[in-house]
Amino acid sequence: MNSSDNNSFTLHNTLRVPSIFHNILSVHTLTTSNPVCVKFFANHFLVKELETGKVLCQGENKDGVYYL
Repeated sequence: MNSSDNNSFTLHNTLRVPSIFHNILSVHTLTTSNPVCVKFFANHFLVKELETGKVLCQGENKDGVYYL
């Protein structure tokens, strides 16, 4: 994860699926569990703190999938 200043989030009620080889993040869960918004662009996305607008982390789009 590309994060600024070692920021972290909390996700509640997460599930583990041993047969899935990648972690999948629910944007809905992220934004309802934390005071953040997610902005998507063609090649990347940003997770920003709602109160300050500070970028907490960012990821990139590879072949139509957004990766942290």
